[in-house]
Amino acid sequence: MTTRIFRTIEFPKFLLFGAAAALTTLVTSWVIYGSGFSPVAPYLCATGLGASLGLIVNFLLNYLWNFRFHGRSSSQQFATFLLVSGFGVLLTALVSEVNFRILNFLFADQQIRLGDVIIRNQFAANVTAVALVALYSYPAHRFISFNVGLGARLLQLRSLIASPGALSSGTRA
Repeated sequence: MTTRIFRTIEFPKFLLFGAAAALTTLVTSWVIYGSGFSPVAPYLCATGLGASLGLIVNFLLNYLWNFRFHGRSSSQQFATFLLVSGFGVLLTALVSEVNFRILNFLFADQQIRLGDVIIRNQFAANVTAVALVALYSYPAHRFISFNVGLGARLLQLRSLIASPGALSSGTRA
């Protein structure tokens, strides 16, 4: 099942819209921490704010042009999207921070040199975090945000746990 969920037309569209959201995230984050716009904003806050703006872009693009679930209102889907994405925002900020600390340990001058190209550790950490969190985002949004919602999925999980034979019989929620 895991490989099948990525073999739909929704997945390439999600990636494209995710790229637009990632660009929004990265540019916003860089404007806050890298351009001097706000020299006192902590890196964690800058990446968190960038990720938040990126999630709004992601919802709008996917809701309008990708996922076609009509069983719940757009406001209900947006509310669920915010919950699912809130976890993604936290993941992005935390993974960025961990990556940043690792890169600062490996590259003491706070930048990576690839020939003539110089990449600041903050930016490299943020890019890798955004890419990693995208692997969580597609299945979570496909099966929860733009679908029956978190409450319905939790009820399905609860009934699955209550009837252990459902797992061995191949029944899926």
